[in-house]
Amino acid sequence: MQPALPEQVQLVYSDSSEEAYGVSWANIDGEDLKEEAQLTVEGTLEVRTDLKAEAVVRVAAMGTRQNIALAVKGAEYPKFTASHTSTYDPLSHVNDGIISYGTDPKNGWGNWKYAPIPEVTTLDCELEEPLELNNISMYFREDGGIYIPEDTLIQYWDGTDWVDVEKPEPENRIRLRQ
Repeated sequence: MQPALPEQVQLVYSDSSEEAYGVSWANIDGEDLKEEAQLTVEGTLEVRTDLKAEAVVRVAAMGTRQNIALAVKGAEYPKFTASHTSTYDPLSHVNDGIISYGTDPKNGWGNWKYAPIPEVTTLDCELEEPLELNNISMYFREDGGIYIPEDTLIQYWDGTDWVDVEKPEPENRIRLRQ
């Protein structure tokens, strides 16, 4: 199965102006997609053929996707904590299995009603045992008082410090920073 690569790329100039261009990607040999690997695919911009784009494709082993953060009645783990939590959007909504992008159903965790709004809000997930993760999905919603974060940072606990995730590492704690 060929990966879905973007049809456009954003070119950022030295004066910080931006422009979107269509891009044509080189074909990926099907043999390269059969084993776990990381591939770099070159693209040619449709108007600026003098410039090249690059896409990094990660080929992962087929497996069953599992929500390791889902709450299990009576279980101690996974355990979530947050630096700020709204009384209207409790922490228990983080991992109850309901994904809501709006107010019907109104379900989700947030830090609304803090003044001043904290510059950084952290959401920690502690697991019972170390796990190797190859994918993390986060869902965000806006409702007039809650806004999608400008940036997120994923970190893991190495036993001493929080370390930014560059490549997934098997650890037992993940920090999502809003």
